[in-house]
Amino acid sequence: KKDLPVKYYTMPGMARGSFLPNLDNARLFRTGVLVEGWFDVFGFGPMSMPILGGSVTSTQQSLFATIFGRPGRAGVLLLDPEEFDKMGTQKTIKALDQKMSGKLAAVKLPDGTDPGKLDRAFMRQYVIEAAADQGVKLDFGWMD
Repeated sequence: KKDLPVKYYTMPGMARGSFLPNLDNARLFRTGVLVEGWFDVFGFGPMSMPILGGSVTSTQQSLFATIFGRPGRAGVLLLDPEEFDKMGTQKTIKALDQKMSGKLAAVKLPDGTDPGKLDRAFMRQYVIEAAADQGVKLDFGWMD
């Protein structure tokens, strides 16, 4: 992988797992959503942040939990369905859930779907219902 061209960033020494793109915008919302890539952000909306891959690094987890684990906030992990059942994703869910004290909803979309290609209204409603089933109340509105 070291010989491959940089995919998302051009600054020498930058590592994809050292930051959460769109965090400055997403923090303006009550609920933050972690997704895989930029097209998923475009599909879900401005409260989402791409992890730029299939795994959430410990740095990204800390950034996310620090903001969306606070009172009056919540977070969603919304990766592509084929990533959801992987051991790394399940470890991430456990780690984030511990850091966020029950304010995390880990949502698996229907098989064969992708957050970057689904209708936004359908996706948000699906996520709200899946989160409610996990006891997590979501609000995609702006912070006061």
